[in-house]
Order: sequence, then structure tokens, then C-alpha cells
Amino acid sequence: MNTNLPCPFCGSTDIYHRYTAFGNAVACRNCNTIGPEARDGSLSSEAAFELWNRRTLGRAEPPPTSEDSNQ
Repeated sequence: MNTNLPCPFCGSTDIYHRYTAFGNAVACRNCNTIGPEARDGSLSSEAAFELWNRRTLGRAEPPPTSEDSNQ
């Protein structure tokens, strides 16, 4: 049994597979976040959950400032 990651925005584990206009995705029932779409044409919920679980974790680094480039 695979464990899926919680929603990156609200932390909810109440996620589900859904069909979209362009493919398949995983969505959060709590805040309605929709993950990246699996556009492989196979109508595979496994592909959608794989994309949901492969997303980048943690916070993004801020862009460099002009002071950073002078050092």
C-alpha cells in the first residue's frame, strides 16, 4: 500500500483522484487544490497520484538579489 503525501497548502490527507478536461489529477477535498495533470491518455489514477507525490517539497528559495551577485 502506497502512502500519498498530504496537500501542500492545507496539510489535509483527504485527497482523491479526479478526471479533468486535460487528463487526470489528484485534488484535495479540504481546500480544492488540484495537483499536476497526468496527460498520458491512459486514464490512470496511478499516474495522477505519482505526479502528486513527486512534487517539490519545502519552500522555494528566494531569487538572488543584486547584493548576492556582488559577493
